[in-house]
Amino acid sequence: MDDPKTPSENVKSVSPEAPTPTQKRLAAPERRAQIIEAAIREFGRHGFKGATTKVLSKAANTSEATIFKHFPTKADLFLAAFEETTGAGTEVLMQQLQDLADQGDDAGLFQTLTRAIFWGFQHDRDLHRMLLYARLETDPTTQTTLAEALGHGGIYGFLTAHVAKRQAEGTYRAGDPAGLAGCLLAMPLHLAQEICLFSETSEVDEERVVSPLAVLIAELLLDAIRVRPKTDDDSQ
Repeated sequence: MDDPKTPSENVKSVSPEAPTPTQKRLAAPERRAQIIEAAIREFGRHGFKGATTKVLSKAANTSEATIFKHFPTKADLFLAAFEETTGAGTEVLMQQLQDLADQGDDAGLFQTLTRAIFWGFQHDRDLHRMLLYARLETDPTTQTTLAEALGHGGIYGFLTAHVAKRQAEGTYRAGDPAGLAGCLLAMPLHLAQEICLFSETSEVDEERVVSPLAVLIAELLLDAIRVRPKTDDDSQ
């Protein structure tokens, strides 16, 4: 799993291990959840490459064979950890954003998005460390696999579609919708990362810090992406 060329990548080459005295027999869904929880923690500490299957199995209090049983490759485990941790919350958030978009409240949309990003960094620091490590992977194959899986759908996909729709309506400036969506996400993501992830504490006051930032970010983003009305000076 750690090296595609090593026998450990092949599930058949890993001998099943009986539970040790410290292990507890769990139903498959519980064991899967336990593995994912441990994986997020270890990926967040050691990165994708550094969190070997041996490290992961020890953290999850299970065997490597059991991990392979649930996840054929380490990349599968990484992506499952991301998708199953963020899936339900992301769906709710996207519905909220879609409702605001349908109402034409793009300021409210970007404020809500910013607050959600800050909330995520505060409550899932290990998950965001895990994602940060993924973006820093140096192995080209690993980087491509993870980037493609993490870059499609979700909030990024929603924003790309939203930008394209506003462009068609003549509200947003021309440009690649995907590239513009990345720009719109960059500011709140970077600030949340700096304030919540690279500080000694993840606790950030919602009313005093996050809410004013959300309003400011929404104003800056909309000022940058909206088509400016033509003035008399433009025709001169």
